[in-house]
Amino acid sequence: MPLELHYTANTTVPVEVPELIPERLGNLSLEEIARIRILHGNRREPVGEFFRLQGSAQDGEVYFFGNLQGVHWIGAQMTQGRIVIHGSAGRHVGSQMRGGEIHVHGDVDGWA
Repeated sequence: MPLELHYTANTTVPVEVPELIPERLGNLSLEEIARIRILHGNRREPVGEFFRLQGSAQDGEVYFFGNLQGVHWIGAQMTQGRIVIHGSAGRHVGSQMRGGEIHVHGDVDGWA
């Protein structure tokens, strides 16, 4: 089962997640992933404050679910694996990506 990240936050402040790519998550437990600090506005907050997690990224797949319009940099600098986005996503999806694949079932903002 791929790692599933279900967006649960209700914030108007941007959330940036370039850390959440398959090659960085594959060997981590759900608890370790939940503790990764991501940028929320000008502060770093744990992933678990914004996402409900299940599954594992050991197979190189990460799925995002929800209204992710305020979530930016999904898949940025990715070099391998697969990301699937179920919902609309924010800016910079796949920015500086050098490998792997991203599939979006929704809309993306600028600079994709």
